[in-house]
Amino acid sequence: LGSIINSREVIKKNQGPDVFDFYMNYLNNKRGKAFFLGSTKEVLNGIKKRSSIEYPNINIEYFSPPFKSVFSELENKQMIKKINDFNPNIVFIGMTCPKQEKWAHEHGKKLKTDLICSIGAVFNWYSGDQNEIHPLWWKLRLAWFKRTIDRPEIIKRYPNIGIFFYHLLLSLFGIKKYE
Repeated sequence: LGSIINSREVIKKNQGPDVFDFYMNYLNNKRGKAFFLGSTKEVLNGIKKRSSIEYPNINIEYFSPPFKSVFSELENKQMIKKINDFNPNIVFIGMTCPKQEKWAHEHGKKLKTDLICSIGAVFNWYSGDQNEIHPLWWKLRLAWFKRTIDRPEIIKRYPNIGIFFYHLLLSLFGIKKYE
């Protein structure tokens, strides 16, 4: 949104569902392996069930870690072992933002995988646990806004979001130009 307002440029979208679909198709064609880390066993079972129909050539494994803000060293070792024992091409992580990115950054070098993708809410949408965001919101690049309306607790993750919107409004009204 900021890019469109400031420079009239449309940035190529790179959103969770698009990334997920791209790599799942890639793995299906390659007959690859995907590991899902995070969420509940019910959500992970839903992912495995749906993907066995839509992507029948992918070998899938998953693990549901305990729900907590920080994992113990033993829990981290257990997750790493589960992933490495499976030796996937791609690890999809769905632990909420920014915990999933922090976990991937801290432990990524210890994982035997080609790629790590933090896709969070895609786990819930793909499994059918939550309704997917209507494609119009994605097309308008306002899916983040729709998610925030549906789940206002998301705002707590981004305490400085007000500053972003303040500067966006300044730019929108031509008061300040950002390069």
